[in-house]
Amino acid sequence: MTAAGAPPDLSALYRQAVMEAVRTPRFRIEDLSGFSAVKTLKNALCGDVITAALTLDTHDHTLRAAWNGEGCFICQAAAELGATEMNGKTGAEAEKIIYNAFGFFDKNTEIHYMRPFSELKTISGRIKCVKLYWRAVSAALTDLNTEPHRDR
Repeated sequence: MTAAGAPPDLSALYRQAVMEAVRTPRFRIEDLSGFSAVKTLKNALCGDVITAALTLDTHDHTLRAAWNGEGCFICQAAAELGATEMNGKTGAEAEKIIYNAFGFFDKNTEIHYMRPFSELKTISGRIKCVKLYWRAVSAALTDLNTEPHRDR
């Protein structure tokens, strides 16, 4: 509740989360050469380009996620918030996160890490901006899962 007793404006809070993700990205890394799986996708309609990168920590078997690219504010925010959610997760957890991210738009499910994009559910062009990262990271995870396993 706000000082006046009204509920907080959640859409303003979500907009703030999106703006903060783009202004001070933690997982936007220019050199992704140290990652095992890197996938770049382009939105042909607007020119957004996002690269999703994953690597598996062999010690605790969790993912390290990063991204880079150029595109609109929404595309970059989706990549940053997505990488934030993916970091430290197992491969199985990452698959569920990706599935749920697509379900947010396709099945109208509610997921905390996708709420900042709630107002975009009816704007198909902007949905593509959000989904670009999720498509790229899904492909990167597939590549990571099909990599030959090395003896340790």
